[in-house]
Amino acid sequence: MLQKLSTGGKIEVKADDLLKWGFLRVNEIAEVKQQISHGNEEFISNFFTGKVIKEGLGFDVRNAIIYELFNRQTGSKTDDETGYLYIPLLSE
Repeated sequence: MLQKLSTGGKIEVKADDLLKWGFLRVNEIAEVKQQISHGNEEFISNFFTGKVIKEGLGFDVRNAIIYELFNRQTGSKTDDETGYLYIPLLSE
């Protein structure tokens, strides 16, 4: 599988595979999609206070944010003590 992926190949992942391997399906959230179209800076300022994600965002929204950041090569982490999502390399 690794060789196939590293050479640009595709693999088929079924719903059973997602459960078996502990993956989560990332649902598309209209608000997140709309905000990312305005660029990274505005996207981040809408969902984050400084480096830390704003409180009160649901699980699906949080996952969609992580997905969009990943697609734009912006890393995010979850603090192991607080559980907050943050962007470590973001300058304030």
